[in-house]
Amino acid sequence: FRRVLFRSQRVLVKVNGEFFTQKDLEERQADALQQANKNNLQGAALTQAVTDMLPDLLVSAVDDILLLQKGKELGYHLSDEQFKESLDAIKKDNNLTDADLKTALQQEGLTVETLRGRLDKNYIIRTVQQREVMGHMALTEEELRQYFDKHRDEFVTPSMVMLRELLVATPAQDTRGGQNQLFAANNDAAARAKATALRERAEKGENFEKLIAEASDSPTKASGGTIGPINVSEMATGIRDAIDKMQPGQITDPIRTPRGYQLFKLESRTKSEPRPFEQVKDELAQKVGEARLSVEVDKYLTTLRAQAILEWKRSDLEQMYNKRVTEKVKQ
Repeated sequence: FRRVLFRSQRVLVKVNGEFFTQKDLEERQADALQQANKNNLQGAALTQAVTDMLPDLLVSAVDDILLLQKGKELGYHLSDEQFKESLDAIKKDNNLTDADLKTALQQEGLTVETLRGRLDKNYIIRTVQQREVMGHMALTEEELRQYFDKHRDEFVTPSMVMLRELLVATPAQDTRGGQNQLFAANNDAAARAKATALRERAEKGENFEKLIAEASDSPTKASGGTIGPINVSEMATGIRDAIDKMQPGQITDPIRTPRGYQLFKLESRTKSEPRPFEQVKDELAQKVGEARLSVEVDKYLTTLRAQAILEWKRSDLEQMYNKRVTEKVKQ
C-alpha cells in the first residue's frame, strides 16, 4: 500500500514550485479516455491510446497550472453565491435533490468540498481566458463582414410551421408472439382505418378542430390540436417530407409514428430568410471571438510558458512536452 501511495504521489514536474504528480496525470488520462469513448479499451489498444494522448495531456496540464496561478495572482475565485448557483444548475440539469447529489458525488469518490475545488479551478481558468485574453481582443467590422460573407447560411431565419394534429393511438407493441401479435396487427389496422376515415371527413368539409375534439388521443386535443411554431429542419424526416409538399389548409395522409397514426393540418408556414448583417453583429462577434480565442490563448500561454520555471523529474516527459509545445507554436 505504501509503495502504491508513494507512486501515485510521485512528482512528475514542478511548475513555478507547484507539483504535478503521477496521480494527477492518471486522473487526466482517465478523463481523456472517457471523453474519447475509449475507456473500454484493454491491453495493447489501451496502452497505445494512452501513449498517443500523453504529449497533449502534459501540455494541457502545465498550461492549466499556469492559467490557474495567473488567475489566483489576479484575485479571481468562485464566490459562495456563484458556487451555489453552480450546484443549483447541476441539480436542475440532472433532476437531482440534495440527497441525490450527495449520493452521486459519493459514487464518484467526491465530496461537496472537492467538487467546489474543481469548479473553482475551472472558473479561474475560464475567467483568465475571458478577461485577460478575450477581453483584450479587438474585433474589427471588416473581420465580422468577412466571416458573415463566408458563412451566410449560419445567419438565416429558419422556416417555421404551425400545425394541428389528430392522433389515433395504438397500444404498445406486444412482443410475446402468437395470438398477441395477431391482436396487435388488428389494432394497428383498425387505427389506420379510423385515421383514414377521419381525414376523408375533413376533406369533405367537416371542421378539423371538431374532429380533433371528437377523436384525437393526443394531449394537444385540449388546445385544438395546435403544435408549434416548429422549426422545419428539426422535424422528423417523414413528417417534414409530407409537410414540405403541402399548402396551408391541407391535411396529410395518416402517418405512422411511435404513438399511432397521426394527421397533420398545415395552418401556416414562414419561409427561411437571410438575416441582415446589422441584425447579427452580436452573434458574429461571439462566433469570431470564439474562433480567435484558441489562437489568442496560445499566444498568452506562450508568454506564461516563457516566464515559468519548470523542473521536470523525468527526462522522457520533458522531451515529450517540449516537442509538443514546439509543434503547437508552429501550427
